[in-house]
Amino acid sequence: MRKSLRGIAVWSVLWIGTVLAVPAFADCEGMREFTGLLQGIKKGEKGAFVVDNRQGDKVKFLRDATSTVVDESGGAKKKEKWDDLANGDFVAVCWKFTDNPRKAYKVQVKPAPKESGEAAE
Repeated sequence: MRKSLRGIAVWSVLWIGTVLAVPAFADCEGMREFTGLLQGIKKGEKGAFVVDNRQGDKVKFLRDATSTVVDESGGAKKKEKWDDLANGDFVAVCWKFTDNPRKAYKVQVKPAPKESGEAAE
C-alpha cells in the first residue's frame, strides 16, 4: 500500500512538473529562433530588418502579415507594435526554415545580455 501511494505521489509530481514546463518551451514551437541586435529596420507594411548575433551572422527578415511583437525586456516603454521597434533592441525572432525569403512570425524584445568582458563590481 505504501509503495503504491509513493509511486502515485512521484508520478503526480513528475506530471505536474511537465505540465508547468511545457509553456516555457513553447515560444517558437515548430520554428527556429535567431537572437541578436536589431539593425536597419524599415517601418511600414512591407518592413524588413537585419538581426546581428555578434558572432559573424547577420540575417535579414521580412515582416509577415501575421507578425507579432512581444516585449519581455521589462523596459520603461512597452514595445508591442512593429513600429515601436528600434535599432539596437535585443530581439529573438521566430522563423521557419522553409521560408525564402525569411519571414518573422514572432519578434520577442528581450533584455540585453550583460557583456562578458565587463569587470564585476
